[in-house]
Amino acid sequence: MGTMEVQATLTEAGQFTEPLPVRGASLIYGPGVFDILVSGDFSGTITLQISIDDGVSWSETGDTFTSPEAQMGETATPVLLRLGVGKNADWSGTAQVRLAQ
Repeated sequence: MGTMEVQATLTEAGQFTEPLPVRGASLIYGPGVFDILVSGDFSGTITLQISIDDGVSWSETGDTFTSPEAQMGETATPVLLRLGVGKNADWSGTAQVRLAQ
């Protein structure tokens, strides 16, 4: 199975990537590892959100990004993930974000 990814350019509050289905850890695919990449020139907070009910509701994971960085994460169970800026967040500038597994 190839790499799946979602990308977005964030320019204002309320914008998120499309949901990325992330496989959990399994004997076939190994650990449920995913990559996060945040770049650009922006002022504000980008949050990683998770859905365990197929995108009906979203919760913040506690992972936030206020400057460009690359990070890896891991999940034990299959989930949907997305990156973005909350609807009422203070935001300026442009950020490019990418989630991949």
